[in-house]
Amino acid sequence: MPAGVAERLKRRPAEPLYMGSTPIPGSNAELLCSIANFLCKLKKEGLKETTIVQNYSKVLRNLEKNCSLGNPDTVLSYLASKETSEGRKELVVDCYSRYCQWAHIPFAKPRYKRQDRLPYVPLELDIEALVSALPRKLSIFTRTLKEIGARPRELWRVKWIDVDSGSYCFVYGIRW
Repeated sequence: MPAGVAERLKRRPAEPLYMGSTPIPGSNAELLCSIANFLCKLKKEGLKETTIVQNYSKVLRNLEKNCSLGNPDTVLSYLASKETSEGRKELVVDCYSRYCQWAHIPFAKPRYKRQDRLPYVPLELDIEALVSALPRKLSIFTRTLKEIGARPRELWRVKWIDVDSGSYCFVYGIRW
């Protein structure tokens, strides 16, 4: 080892390392290990990676930060005090009940009823304002989509032979 490197290593202060089996101070290493094992079990059962990461992992980490995962009463009181939609609470309860089933924790699953909301439909004036603010070519394309109700891919494939010049209508035919 060169002399310069050895001197720099000697002058460097000793730092605690938080890698490997050494737990980070303030975290519950056993609980995190338990959650990781549960997520691995879900992976082995065939759940997709996105489902595991976006649903189970995020939900369980959030619950672990705010309440005790080993005590279903604290989880239920946390959910009752949380101001979220009924659908989100249903998802959290489903994830937690599956975790409890895996960890052999008795848990009575409460019922949350998902409430459907009507989709947002913009007013005609809002659509016209949007279309008029677009650049010319995109404005024509968007206005045509709105008027004829076609999909963008269908409109991109339209040729001049598909337009009836007398009535200005589109004549769709199958072309490969």
